[in-house]
Amino acid sequence: MSADEPQGYDYGAVTKSPVSWDDFQDLKRVLGFSDRDQQLLLRAGEMIGPRLEELLGHWLDQLGPWVHATFSGPDVERYSSTAGARFGRGMLDGFTRTYDQKWLDYQHEIGLRHSRTKKNRTDEVDSVPVVPFRHLVASIHVLSEIPDKLLDGVSSADAAGIRAAWSKSLLLQVALWSRSYVTADDW
Repeated sequence: MSADEPQGYDYGAVTKSPVSWDDFQDLKRVLGFSDRDQQLLLRAGEMIGPRLEELLGHWLDQLGPWVHATFSGPDVERYSSTAGARFGRGMLDGFTRTYDQKWLDYQHEIGLRHSRTKKNRTDEVDSVPVVPFRHLVASIHVLSEIPDKLLDGVSSADAAGIRAAWSKSLLLQVALWSRSYVTADDW
């Protein structure tokens, strides 16, 4: 972890995802996630990166009550701070990372950290035992929103493409996180 990365953010240093490369590619095909989508996200990441806090604020204005309900216990301030920083970095990864094996592995790690398998372990806190999967699915609608002002200077066609690519990315991420919530046979 570099000094610039949030505590507990260990991209590239996590266990390999049990999701096979073929299954990952199949999910991308089902969603219609293409190389063009990846290019649009990388472009958007250059614009959104410096304004990430603004985007996170937009999302948390709507998700705040639910998000805050996932933090409890004596270390709530430290926990919400470190987990919030990792959330922001993880969302930025969706815009700025290539969707390769490292990205796939980290998506599995994110799923583990929300499920009963590893919830609370990264920050060593006593909090709610799981983020209900239904809340992860329901949050897709809000997290899909990218305010117009963050895409200033982008043509309307490219802005629409970026928003569509981001929606596909979120669906892909949550589908991958679901692997930590269900048995291998059911996934």
